[in-house]
Amino acid sequence: HKQNYRGLFNLLVIILVVSNFRLILDAVSKHGFILNKIGTLSDFWEAEWSEKMVDFPFLSGLLIVQAFVVGSYAIEKMLCQAWIGECFGMLLHLINTNASLGVVSLVVWHLVKNP
Repeated sequence: HKQNYRGLFNLLVIILVVSNFRLILDAVSKHGFILNKIGTLSDFWEAEWSEKMVDFPFLSGLLIVQAFVVGSYAIEKMLCQAWIGECFGMLLHLINTNASLGVVSLVVWHLVKNP
């Protein structure tokens, strides 16, 4: 008889989401939304270059994080089909995780004026 830890996993996910939501709500109530006020795509094309660059760190960080998620999926796909070994896959995941944290930190460090 194999034990099922699905309920514990669901509880951990709920606690994680609720605690992070509280922090996000607190930050938004204290500082407000810090994104630029460009609402639609036509407003974006008509805006000045300096107004467009205000949201560049957020957009580039979002795209970079998505690239790392796709990279993680590709690593898992290669592991599933046994194209790479278990140890090499773990090394690739370690590199992918550290690179995702490092690259996003560098984007914030160099492109955001007041993080």
